[in-house]
Amino acid sequence: MRLVYLLPLLAALASASQIYNVLVGPNATVPVVINGSTISVNGSGYGLPQLPYTWIALPPAAKSYLAVVGLSYPFSACQFSSAPDGFSISCGQNQQMAVVYVASPGYSLYCDQQPQSSQSRGPVDMLQFNSLRLDCRLVRGAAGVALSPSMGLIASVLGAVAAALGIAFAGLFLAAVLRQKEGEASSR
Repeated sequence: MRLVYLLPLLAALASASQIYNVLVGPNATVPVVINGSTISVNGSGYGLPQLPYTWIALPPAAKSYLAVVGLSYPFSACQFSSAPDGFSISCGQNQQMAVVYVASPGYSLYCDQQPQSSQSRGPVDMLQFNSLRLDCRLVRGAAGVALSPSMGLIASVLGAVAAALGIAFAGLFLAAVLRQKEGEASSR
């Protein structure tokens, strides 16, 4: 009989909204409200695919967050681990995974796998993956989104080598021009 009284309470808890405050400035936040298959950012609602999501905030111990991320994947078939700036999902075989996120201005979520599809609806980004593992990190700026950490290092090294070669060739060209000018001056 007492269980009958608890059912409305349990239903209310199951459908309760989750509210996160995402930083948009030094002392300014906007509320991000997750309610079932709708995410509202600063009062504007956006529909989400009907999937079971686990919601995390980055960084996890903050009062106001840099990002709110919703994850949907086969929870029983995969392992989840979190870090202060991201998360990893590892599965025994390729699985469909969905990532939905809202990030502070100037931040984005970099994932080490290429998404099958990506979609933006206002401040809400949605990514679909079919992957064995997925490692995602919150990065500052858009440059980190295009390159993985190892590729970013390689690109930096190649950029430095290209700059050094450019300087060396410019020096050789200048030396050749000076020799030619010296030859012209001595023949006069």
